[in-house]
This record gives sequence, structure tokens and C-alpha cells, in this order.
Amino acid sequence: MTKYIVGYNAAKLKVKWYVSNINNPMQKLTNAKSEALKFDTSEVASAMVKHLKMIRQYDWTVEEIK
Repeated sequence: MTKYIVGYNAAKLKVKWYVSNINNPMQKLTNAKSEALKFDTSEVASAMVKHLKMIRQYDWTVEEIK
């Protein structure tokens, strides 16, 4: 079953960060995909991206994982 994770590229550090906590998504970031918060639908993941873009203008993206 497909799950979705939310993250952004930290270009200067050459690392990708993923959201790992729904209650405090901006503070709880991880660079391990396995620790990322998994969403059941792309719509829910997209809503998280919309929320995060209001807080920080990073290049947030939704990534699909199997």
C-alpha cells in the first residue's frame, strides 16, 4: 500500500529533511525516511504541505513510498 511523506531539500546542507511529528511538524524533522510521518492519502499530505508553507517558505514536497 502506498504511503506519502512530506519533506524538503536543504540544498546548502545537501540533505533532505522529513516531517516526523504531526503536532510539531516544523521542529520535529528527521533525515531518515523510515522515521518520517506517513500519510495514507496524498490529499492529507498536501494539506500538511500547505500548512507548512504558511510557516516556512521552504520547497516542501510530497514523496510517495511503497
